[in-house]
Amino acid sequence: MEPGLIIVILAVAVLAVLVVVLLLRGEQVMGRLRHLAEADHATGDRLNARLVEQDLALRKLLADRLDEVSKRVSDGIIKSTDRTTQSMTQIQKRLAVIDQAQKNISELSTQMVGLQDILANKQARGAFGEIQLNDLVSSVLPPSAYKFQATLSNGRRADCLLHAPNPPGSIVIDAKFPLESYNALQGAKDEAAKTAAGRAFAADVIKHINDIAERY
Repeated sequence: MEPGLIIVILAVAVLAVLVVVLLLRGEQVMGRLRHLAEADHATGDRLNARLVEQDLALRKLLADRLDEVSKRVSDGIIKSTDRTTQSMTQIQKRLAVIDQAQKNISELSTQMVGLQDILANKQARGAFGEIQLNDLVSSVLPPSAYKFQATLSNGRRADCLLHAPNPPGSIVIDAKFPLESYNALQGAKDEAAKTAAGRAFAADVIKHINDIAERY
């Protein structure tokens, strides 16, 4: 065999061996790459599962916290509403009491004005005095101890006659009263006015007593 042919055959054999070696190494590399890819895929799946799990846990935590905050806010609103309702109820009750008091004051003022009108007229004042005298005497004495509008032996009529044993005997009560001088005494502003009004009132009372004594 010629030397040149031998060299060619050897070269082809070496080249074939190199190709086989390269193919084997390529298969190993591809196997490693596939293994790495599978490992990466598994790692990615695990990571993705953990991320999903953490996301669900975070969502649940946020939902629980939101429910807790909502409950606290709701409870606070309910309590505040209850307190407001109670306060409004108390205010309404107090306003009702104040309104009733104002009505009573208004009615009392009207009655006072009416009483002043009655007392301004002497005849009406006398009738009013007789009514008050009737109520006062009948509330403290038995019916046998008094008589209203009693006719005396001299023909005069007394507003009230008290039956008392001798002495002093029967006592005549007159319902009239010196109101003008009494009002002047009540309305006096200083000591001098009070002194003058007091003297005038005392004089009117004494005169009224003497008039009753002479009349009855």
